[in-house]
Amino acid sequence: MTGDSVEDLPKISSLEQLREHAGVMARIEGRYDVCPVAGSKRLQPVVIVLDDGTRLLRAYRPIPSEFGFIDRRVHLTGRAGLDSGQDEHVQQVEAPQILEVSQLELAPGEKALNPVPDSLPAPPRVVDAEGLALRRNLWARVVGNLALLEEKPNESFWGRAEIELEDASLLTRDPVPMSRWADLRGRQISAVGRVEETDAGWSLVGMGAICAGDDEECGRPPN
Repeated sequence: MTGDSVEDLPKISSLEQLREHAGVMARIEGRYDVCPVAGSKRLQPVVIVLDDGTRLLRAYRPIPSEFGFIDRRVHLTGRAGLDSGQDEHVQQVEAPQILEVSQLELAPGEKALNPVPDSLPAPPRVVDAEGLALRRNLWARVVGNLALLEEKPNESFWGRAEIELEDASLLTRDPVPMSRWADLRGRQISAVGRVEETDAGWSLVGMGAICAGDDEECGRPPN
């Protein structure tokens, strides 16, 4: 595909544009993001985060050949959809996702990680509200004091946590497994998750990890 033809393709950088151009060749623009923590069945999604925060699934596992794109804005030429487009009887992920990749490159002005890492880099360390704002809709390792841990109503396993940062900003993680968090109440912790901001304030969501202290290896697989 020539440069001129790529420029002629419709642009997708928001959910509204995805709805309009689902299933057709398009120029998809967003930030390349990889979940730093493996979940059930080793699921560790690679996504393209669009400008409005919509997350397009790129792959189920990290792609080492694309590590140079991590946390960089990229242009992807291909097709995307609101789901996989499979027959309803086929097991599939019901989420916005990339269906076909013709070309993937850094957006103008972006520079690849140099050197390109051999393994997935740890998420950036965040200790205040300014750092949270820089990582909005992206992964981070938040370091702060576990100021509040309370059981959810009518629950014994799940709770709600508040982490106080250096500047007294509060960040919520809800829900959390009480058994894994209880011993860390009142202590400095590292909490890995995806940063989100709502009317209720800052929160951590997505697959994550918790560790005692300022632990840069929190959530990372053993060597």
